[in-house]
Amino acid sequence: MLENEETRKVYVSVRNNHFTVKTREGEGIERTMKSGKKVWEKTFDRMTGKIVNVKKKATEWEGKKIVSWDVTMTDGEETEVLSLNYGSNEARCFLSRLPNIDLDSEVVLNVFPYSGKNGKERTYITAYQFGRKVDAFYTKENLPQLKKIMYKGEERWDDSEQEVIFEKMVLDKFPLMKKEEPEHEDAQSNPDDLPF
Repeated sequence: MLENEETRKVYVSVRNNHFTVKTREGEGIERTMKSGKKVWEKTFDRMTGKIVNVKKKATEWEGKKIVSWDVTMTDGEETEVLSLNYGSNEARCFLSRLPNIDLDSEVVLNVFPYSGKNGKERTYITAYQFGRKVDAFYTKENLPQLKKIMYKGEERWDDSEQEVIFEKMVLDKFPLMKKEEPEHEDAQSNPDDLPF
């Protein structure tokens, strides 16, 4: 156990098709953010542990609302919080499999790039338990279809009906867990790492 008898908490994000953790100066790979600030990060392709909570989290950064899914996993004395951008492909991959994940057993999450038929690269997250890949519970067949809408003069896909289903499923699986935790600084809440 650590000196303070508390479980250590590590915050993880997804960046460039890898799980990423910020480290101390001089450790890991140095990266310069848009603001000019230098950070050091370690990357890896796999997370292992038991999922103990999943929650939707909203924070504000410089007047902008940032929404994410925080996935809390424990592995011995360490707790890792994986922050996935709300509505992202990696969040959708994870949430689609969550109903089929046995929460009483360890799960392995892998992250990797995938190029679709149109050549556009996306980040995917898969889950493995008991030596095999966890199938998606939610598929195109049992989720509402995406709709095209106009947003600020641009045509975009609207996934809000699907997100309602994911939110209900998460609340059903984790009814007694707190919805909010104190804010933490990670790549998901840093304006240099936001998609806009």
